[in-house]
This record gives sequence, structure tokens and C-alpha cells, in this order.
Amino acid sequence: MTGKRIKLVDLIEAGIIKPLFSIHVTFKGKDFTAEIDKDGFILMDGKRHTSLSVAGGIVRAKVSGKPADGLPYRRANGWTFWKFVDEDGQVKKIDILRARHRKM
Repeated sequence: MTGKRIKLVDLIEAGIIKPLFSIHVTFKGKDFTAEIDKDGFILMDGKRHTSLSVAGGIVRAKVSGKPADGLPYRRANGWTFWKFVDEDGQVKKIDILRARHRKM
């Protein structure tokens, strides 16, 4: 599976993520929560976002202001930005789930 871009929907289809899947982040002292829906979209504040990175960028813009480049959100790597509580009770980055999919 090397080279294939893994999407949230791939994790859902593999049973790694079971929607609605809760994610969260604390950014500059402010807490944010969201959920991954059955289609791999991010539900946050009553809106549906296309990716972890877009949702993360929106969080960053809410806290730090919109970027100077005109985008409505700041750039973010959603895989390393967002976290979840794993089955062992520990908080981990979403990227761990992508790594698990690669091992399958």
C-alpha cells in the first residue's frame, strides 16, 4: 500500500474508525472537539468540513486570526493536529490510526 494516500473513509471501511468518531485538540490553551462522520467528513460547530486539515486550519484561524494569504483558514496537517482517546485510554494523534491502516 506504499504510495497510496490514505483517507478517513479508508479507515472507516477498514473498521479502524467507527463513526461518529470523537476527536479533539487543545490549541493555544483553547479546547475544540469534532466528530468524524460515516462519510469521512469532520463535523464541528454545526458545519461539515472536507478534511482533518481544513477543520484544523479553521481552529487555528479562530484562535490566531485568518491568514494574510486570503484563505478563510490557516494551514494545518490534520493528521498530526487532531487527537483522540485510544482504546487503552491514552490520548494519541490521529496519524497513529493511519499507521495502523498501513500495517494491515
